Amino acid sequence: FPVTIFNDNGIEIVSLEQDKRSTPLEDFKPKLDSQIYVFGNEVLGVSQDLLDASKHIVEIKPKKSFYHSLNVTIAAGILIERLNKFQ
Repeated sequence: FPVTIFNDNGIEIVSLEQDKRSTPLEDFKPKLDSQIYVFGNEVLGVSQDLLDASKHIVEIKPKKSFYHSLNVTIAAGILIERLNKFQ
């Protein structure tokens, strides 16, 4: 699926992933009407191609350092809860 179709139509790709370019979720200001959200595989994460095409890369920073990554459904729930604050 060509990701340029989103950029060409003014839709930003937002990936939820741990990356050197990521922004902490609490600092991210969503635009609900012009963004799509990408979640990666729990083992492999978001592909490099999608990360490169992403306007934003958002990371859920752990409150405690006892985990390295989250189950994708838990991560999606945390992101959705954050997005609800901007409705």
